[in-house]
Amino acid sequence: YAPVAQYFYQNPSTSVAGYWLNAGASGWRFDVMTDPSFPTAYWQQLRTITKGIEPDEILIAEAWQWYDNLPLTHGDEADTAMGYRFRNAVLGLLGATDNKGFPEEANPNLPPSTFANHMMSIREDYADATYYTFQNLLDSHDTARILWSVTPGQWNQQDKEFNAANLAVGKAKEAIAALVQMTVPGTPSIYYGDEVSLTGASDPDDRRPFPWQLNPDGSYVVNPKDTRYYSAAGDHSTLDWYRKLTALRLANPVFRQGVLTFLLTDDANKTLAYALRQGNNLAIVVINRNETAPQTINVPTAPYLCDGVALKNALANGSVTTASHRYGAV
Repeated sequence: YAPVAQYFYQNPSTSVAGYWLNAGASGWRFDVMTDPSFPTAYWQQLRTITKGIEPDEILIAEAWQWYDNLPLTHGDEADTAMGYRFRNAVLGLLGATDNKGFPEEANPNLPPSTFANHMMSIREDYADATYYTFQNLLDSHDTARILWSVTPGQWNQQDKEFNAANLAVGKAKEAIAALVQMTVPGTPSIYYGDEVSLTGASDPDDRRPFPWQLNPDGSYVVNPKDTRYYSAAGDHSTLDWYRKLTALRLANPVFRQGVLTFLLTDDANKTLAYALRQGNNLAIVVINRNETAPQTINVPTAPYLCDGVALKNALANGSVTTASHRYGAV
C-alpha cells in the first residue's frame, strides 16, 4: 500500500490529506474502512501523520456493526464511527423494519425496552471519546430515508408518499426520531433534506435532490427577503421542528455531554422516559410511542431525583414538579 499511502497522506505538504487539512478541512469520513486491503498499519500511520497536521481533525469510520467498528475505535485508528447502530435502535422504537443485518430489525413490534437495551449497549461498548462523538444518523445514501422507513404501508410510492394518512403518521414518527437524535449523546448527523421531510426508498431513490421552490417556468425562486426558509420547499413545519431541537441541544450541553439513564420503559403502553445528567444540570425526555391514544405518563424519579424538583417544559409552556417519587406528563 506504499504508493497509496504516499499519495494520500505521507507527505504533510503535498499529499491529498495534507493539502486539504492545510486548506481548512476538519476531518474525514472513511468509506468502508473495514476493507481488508487496507491493513491496520495504514490507518495507524495515517492517523499519526494527519493528527500532526491538525490535532483536532476527526476521523470517522464507516463500519456498521459493533464487531466492525469496535476494533477501529481503540484510539489508534478512527476517532469514532457512523452510528448505524443508533439508527437501528430508533427504527425499532418506531416500528420500522430494515434489512441491514442487525438483530431483530425485521420485527415491527419491538417494545420500548428493546430500544433502551440497544442504546445502553452502545454506551457500554465504547470509550467516552468514541461514544460522545458517535455519528448518530437516521439515514444516509446507503439506506432508505427516515421518513420513508417510518411511514406505514407497502414499499411503494403509492403507500409511502402519496397516501396522505400514511404520510401524516410517518411525519409524526420522524418528529420523534429527530427528538431522540437531538437529545442523546453523540454527534447528530442530518442527511440533507430530512429537515424538510424529503422522502425516498433505497439507493438511488434516497439521493433525490433537495426540494427548492420553483417559478412557473421551472427556474429556482430567488428571494433575498426569505431569511427563514431561504426558498426551500418541502415541509416547513418539519424544518421549524428541527430548528427548535438543534437550538435546544446547542443551549443545553447536558444533551451532548450528559450521562444517559432510562427512567421508564413501559412496554404495555409503549411509553418511555430517559434522563441525562451533567453535574447540576438535568434533562428528562418523555416519549409516547403509542399510536392509538394519548397517554398520561407517570415517570418514576426515585432514587434518581428527589421530590420537590421543578422541571420546565423546554418544548412548550408549563412545568411539573416531582412528588411521591414521580411526576406526570401528558
